[in-house]
Amino acid sequence: MSCFFLTACSSPSKSEKDDTGTATLIQPDVRILQTTEFTADDAFIGRRSETSTFIYGVIPIVYTGTQDLVYIEAEVSYLGKNGDLLFDDDTYLRQPHVTFTGSVNTNTFVTASMNESYCFIIVDLEDYGVEFSELASVELRLDGNEFSYAEPRGTIAVVGTPYRSDGSSTYTWNQDIRNAGDETVDVDFSRFVYENDAGQKYLWGYTTSFKQGSGTDVWEEDNIFGPGDTGRLSDELFNSDGSFTLSAALLSWDITTDTGVGKRLAGTAVTDPDEQQYTLQRIADQITRNARSIYQGR
Repeated sequence: MSCFFLTACSSPSKSEKDDTGTATLIQPDVRILQTTEFTADDAFIGRRSETSTFIYGVIPIVYTGTQDLVYIEAEVSYLGKNGDLLFDDDTYLRQPHVTFTGSVNTNTFVTASMNESYCFIIVDLEDYGVEFSELASVELRLDGNEFSYAEPRGTIAVVGTPYRSDGSSTYTWNQDIRNAGDETVDVDFSRFVYENDAGQKYLWGYTTSFKQGSGTDVWEEDNIFGPGDTGRLSDELFNSDGSFTLSAALLSWDITTDTGVGKRLAGTAVTDPDEQQYTLQRIADQITRNARSIYQGR
């Protein structure tokens, strides 16, 4: 097992304000501690509005090492302006590619050639009694397992380029996909990364998947794709979020024996979009945590 330490610090953090004068975005300066095998690009943490208690963040991370690493856990510490610890959290790095670990696929890995990944942040500050204005820096401890990359099982292919569809109060980014392999797969937990007009990335979202039905205009929510099935990944944003452009689509899929209709959070009462993203992040991380535990016990 290899351990690495990465710290994103602000001295002080740069911030941007909305038209009320309240900060909605911070940009901590980033530096690396104790290792040269990871570098971090500009990191941003923001929220949808001045009244939101949820923060989103995207920290692009590049791996410069040579040993393949999988199940890379990020222990995240949020610090105040005096360097005091506000609260801790944990998640996993994710990247645009997928590997097979011997039993399941995962997108939390890096290799020398597939070396770009992201640390995605979503936290409800209300859970910790913290105000957005108190945040000053973020510390990450990265812990990954050595492994040898293997091609994923199943194949989901991107078809065409992303496109946007507008509603009366929302707009949706879409990416067409196709199961180009010979196995049935579950495309749950794919996500989109957005950037604003200034090229800043902090907003991201899990996608909802739709399969094309019997007619060209018939789309049915379903994350189970059999061989040859076509469909799209979609994520709806509110017009109040401003003009965000889809910057990266991180496809995630795993093989499945399920041939029914798969719907995310079916039967739950989670309707708030921020709560949905927060819940899905916890579910995805727990699935990864379980898979990592099995992998380590091999």
